[in-house]
Amino acid sequence: MAKTRFREQRWFLTPMSDPMITWHDSIDSPWLEMPPTLIGGIPAGLGTPNKYILLAEDDYPMLRVDAYQSSDASYPFHDALIWHGFLTVGWGDCAYLIDIDSGAFTKHALGHYFGHIYTNDEYLLIASGERLRRIRCDGSLQWTSDVLGIDGVVVRDVSQGIITGDGEWDPPGGWQPFCVYLDSGLNAK
Repeated sequence: MAKTRFREQRWFLTPMSDPMITWHDSIDSPWLEMPPTLIGGIPAGLGTPNKYILLAEDDYPMLRVDAYQSSDASYPFHDALIWHGFLTVGWGDCAYLIDIDSGAFTKHALGHYFGHIYTNDEYLLIASGERLRRIRCDGSLQWTSDVLGIDGVVVRDVSQGIITGDGEWDPPGGWQPFCVYLDSGLNAK
């Protein structure tokens, strides 16, 4: 009965509502009764997730994501936000676009640790330790940039079709500027 209630409630997420995303080390009811979406390095016996990512609307549980760490990934940053009906999660060396209504997800392997999410209504940019990726509104990959750094990529501005930012090439502190086209991810210099 609780599963149906949670699934039905997801249809009510509207721009007028106040959805809240929180990260937890442990959870209680009613979250325990909710079927989770599993992401990350999911072990064969499942076990306890490293993090629970919870989406609630007006304090009503909407979506539970159980996030597992993998031994071969780095986790210096993590983030989550809502974009075009997806709960977008950066975790380990991947980004996940989880459909809020169904819990189904698209996984984008980043090849390096997750760094940051940058978004507006028109675009979603995922920064890893080395590259940028632009994601389409349907959750699919539009492009992946060339290597922009070796230990961090930060977007500073997006204007007039150009993304400007900095990539760290000589850690710590060896940041170099970059410019790439928003529509293609190609170098704009």
